[in-house]
Amino acid sequence: MNAACLAPPFVVLGLAAPDRLDAACRAVLGGEAGAADITFAAYALVFLVNCLLEAPAYGISARIVGRSRQAALGQIVGLNLATHPAVYFALPTLAESLGWSLLAQVSVSEIFAFAVEAALLRGIWAYPWRSAALASALANLSSWWAGAYLSESGLLP
Repeated sequence: MNAACLAPPFVVLGLAAPDRLDAACRAVLGGEAGAADITFAAYALVFLVNCLLEAPAYGISARIVGRSRQAALGQIVGLNLATHPAVYFALPTLAESLGWSLLAQVSVSEIFAFAVEAALLRGIWAYPWRSAALASALANLSSWWAGAYLSESGLLP
């Protein structure tokens, strides 16, 4: 699979103007959704890398709203524990059982991660809504985009 086709610009293009995608990405995104077949050790690596990719956005936003480094670290780990297993295992399994395309699966997964993490920042860590939404959007776009290319390069499963 061409994992670069799962990067944000290609997914947005697939939703907005699928005829403008090249044939390879159109085939990837139009393919069937599916659950990951991955070992626990490989998943632990993916989870850790995801936390590291989101750390700058959440760390900076925590400092802006006056949170300590320890609070920022708790946010990074807590937010990822709240969403990453669902995005990586539960939603793909649901998408596969419902016959969704990979485009639908990725779109729903990324919207889910953004919305849940923004709501948790607001509800648990008392961020203003705008700050919560911006932090979640930046963090999730960072990890989504970089994760697609790290997978494409073979550095992540």
